[in-house]
Amino acid sequence: MASFQEKVHVVVGKDVQQGSGLIRWAISKWSDQPVTIVILQVLIKSKDLINTPIGVLPISSVNEEMLWALRANEQEAAEKDLKKYMALCSQVKVDVMRIERFDEPLDEIIIGLISDLGMMELVMNITRLYDLNRKNKYDFSVAYSVHKRKPEQCELFVVCGEKLIFFNHEKGCVENEDGVVLGDLRKMSKEKRGLKGLLSKKFTEDVECNNHSGCSTQVSPSSKSSTDPYDEVENYVSYLQTLYNNEGDDQEREENNTVSLTCQHREGTTENEMFKGWLSHIKYTNLQETINPLSKQFLETKIEETEKMLEEKRREAKAQAERRSKAEWAISICNQKVEDLEAQISKEKAQQNRLEEELEVVRQRVSETTGDIHHIEGELKAVKELEAELRTRLEEFDLENSWFETQLAKAMREKSEMERRAEALRRKRDAIRHQIEQCKLRELSKLWHKPYRDFTTDEIRDATGGFSGDFQIGAGERSTVYRAKICHIDVAVKFSVEFSTATAEKFRAEVDLLSWIRHPNILHVIGACEEQRCVVFEFAPGGSVRDALPILRWHERIRIASEVASALSFLHASGSAHGRLCATRVLLDRHLSVKLIGLLPCSSSPPPLAADVAALGELVLQLLAGRESASAEEDSMGLADPAAGDWPADLAAEFADVGVRCAAGAGEGRERTAEIARELEDLKKRAEDEMRRREREGEEAMLLEPSSACFCPILQEIMENPHVAADGFSYEHDAIKGWLESGHETSPMTNLKLKHTNLTPNYALRSLISSWK
Repeated sequence: MASFQEKVHVVVGKDVQQGSGLIRWAISKWSDQPVTIVILQVLIKSKDLINTPIGVLPISSVNEEMLWALRANEQEAAEKDLKKYMALCSQVKVDVMRIERFDEPLDEIIIGLISDLGMMELVMNITRLYDLNRKNKYDFSVAYSVHKRKPEQCELFVVCGEKLIFFNHEKGCVENEDGVVLGDLRKMSKEKRGLKGLLSKKFTEDVECNNHSGCSTQVSPSSKSSTDPYDEVENYVSYLQTLYNNEGDDQEREENNTVSLTCQHREGTTENEMFKGWLSHIKYTNLQETINPLSKQFLETKIEETEKMLEEKRREAKAQAERRSKAEWAISICNQKVEDLEAQISKEKAQQNRLEEELEVVRQRVSETTGDIHHIEGELKAVKELEAELRTRLEEFDLENSWFETQLAKAMREKSEMERRAEALRRKRDAIRHQIEQCKLRELSKLWHKPYRDFTTDEIRDATGGFSGDFQIGAGERSTVYRAKICHIDVAVKFSVEFSTATAEKFRAEVDLLSWIRHPNILHVIGACEEQRCVVFEFAPGGSVRDALPILRWHERIRIASEVASALSFLHASGSAHGRLCATRVLLDRHLSVKLIGLLPCSSSPPPLAADVAALGELVLQLLAGRESASAEEDSMGLADPAAGDWPADLAAEFADVGVRCAAGAGEGRERTAEIARELEDLKKRAEDEMRRREREGEEAMLLEPSSACFCPILQEIMENPHVAADGFSYEHDAIKGWLESGHETSPMTNLKLKHTNLTPNYALRSLISSWK
């Protein structure tokens, strides 16, 4: 069964050139659709006129044989035109319909055909005319009438010069598909309202007024009107042409009437003159009573006819004068219109020249822009090629990065192990160095038969730069401390009021007592200068615990508390005490090991041991909270300083408990101090074990985390069978295969079109994933 084809009806007339252009436009319009072109050849004939080789003649002026021959020629010409139209439709299906009508408007014919044939698409053209200035003008009346009256289901295509035109009611104009305005709908509506009819009505009224004796009102050409005078003149000329055509047929009759009237006028004039002469003769001869009554009645009738004829001629002469005045008025308006048009033409020529110059500039810019576009397209092509190359290299780098990440994880694990070993070796080295220094000091002491060395004033002055303020590291109301270097060893030289006011024997006894105290966590006395009353101590570069507290980690704080407790336990076991323990008197060396300073002089009464224990408890709470005003009543986790890191809950609670018990003074004596030292030592070991455990977990978490290259971009899961696509990225084989089979031609990552759909196994990435698993 044949498929239904849509029919497109094309209206053509006698103009073969316009009809051919219309058919070509229709074929181009529906070239991509299976349609049937129906050619409607509409021929409108006249009942009274016939086209002849010498022009249009009345049918009554030719005989029947000539009329039949002329009609046959018209039929033959129409068939030739149809053959030309059909030749244009050789590539499409075509039907032909010929419609012949006599003296019927074209728009009425087309409206009737739309209803009778059920047309859905109709194509027609408009007629191009020329005015006196050889400018294009168009007759839109038929097309506009069909446009307004056609049914809604019929789609009308109006074409002019093989371009589609539109009736734009919003702008009130007729324009083609390029936006060129071809006509004014408002002016066309004015003409439709009948400006020509208005003038015709005017002239008809004038004629009627001239033909009726009772009509005295006349219309002047100069009367005020809301109509444009140029349009009025144009319609006036059309009206005169109409009058000329209408009066041409009656010219002979009018001439005969004029001759008859002239003859009658002459006869009437002769009879009237004879009658007047005879009447005057009768007056003078007093013979009126002798006139025959019938002759008298005849004469009176002739006189009345003559007077009516004279009155008629006077009215015609008056109408001719008015028509002449109107013609002169129209001529003056036309002359003014000519001057205006010439001025407008000059202005338009100047504007055209300016527009041509601007067009030339725009063409140059377009040429430059086109060159830039070609250049940019070349650069874009190079960039795309570079992008493809970089994408491939990026994939290679991702694989290398994954391999390097694995190697880095191994290296970090080895590094951590080496750091632990290095830390152990460093501690052994420091211990050995400390032993070496102590041995040196002991050797010096053996040479001098003292546990310390005596320094001269010159040595102290040279070591402190002449007691320069640049070497001063501490100053108070009762003491001053200088940093110095003696025998290539960094030392601290302390001047105090107690030393300066003591006698030589008392000073030596004090120094002897301090020099015999030997503990790793108590600042060691190296020597003294009896002349200057100063003592030389070993140097602790880490500063005090109060200054270093913000940067200390939680396990380091527990270790510091344990070392302080160890030092106090040593003092208490030897029968001595510190007496002034606080955070400022706890120094740190370069390894953050504790060095106690500020022991009471030997002349002072020994303080109770409970004071040192209470001070130790306050120091423990301060290390836990990170501040001096720590309260023992606070919760252990609420008291723990978050700046020190993540405190283990159990260690923080036990550490706080030790601080609270010490600060409360629970227990007293050497045994109590030794017990606290053992508890803190146990906490220190547990803290070190916890830190080692956390380091191992961090390394394992780093090793357990796979590389981003192991994940499929589509599934977001670790791949088992990775394949490389044309975009350079690796995907799970089933995922990318399903993506391509679903009709996608672009990359899931870049959204660019893939060059091909081939998939290559990525063995390197598969090996990496296997080793990670």
